[in-house]
Amino acid sequence: MFSTYKPRLLFTIYELPNPLGTIKSIHISQDENQLKKARKIWSRTYDFGFISSEDFHRRMLNRNKCLILDIRTTEEFTNQEKKLAYRNRGHIQNAINIPMSDLTSRLGEIDKYKNKEVLTYTFSGNPESYASAKILSDNGFKEVKVMKGGLWNLRWRAANIKGESDMSKWVVDVPIENQ
Repeated sequence: MFSTYKPRLLFTIYELPNPLGTIKSIHISQDENQLKKARKIWSRTYDFGFISSEDFHRRMLNRNKCLILDIRTTEEFTNQEKKLAYRNRGHIQNAINIPMSDLTSRLGEIDKYKNKEVLTYTFSGNPESYASAKILSDNGFKEVKVMKGGLWNLRWRAANIKGESDMSKWVVDVPIENQ
């Protein structure tokens, strides 16, 4: 005969410091009081959103006027990267390049976008995308979004997903050897 006993697993959430904000982790517990406390400490840990390549494409078709911020190095943006030449894939049309390493010192250049949508991207959704979004939101930018998968995802979808080849028009200055 089988037992009908089912153990209850409860979760507690602990706050851990992280450069991008407070990260929540889950801990399995059998103490209901811990679960009650965990619900009290849960909160959103970032003040920025995310945008997919598909949503980016739709917004651009609707002539959405936002700041597109490429935070890759200047060498990658201008297709001059020597060590990682595969990253020389152009950039998104009308993007402004402010490398992540310069972002904090150059915030004044984009100050007029504090109340407008700002989209950040890197080559392939690198951690710098999220760190830049955090810096922007911490400095008063209200509508910051990270492009999931970055430039690579946009180009890949355009080349490989049926019906999405039109997305390729948003990527410009692609070297012939990387087209």
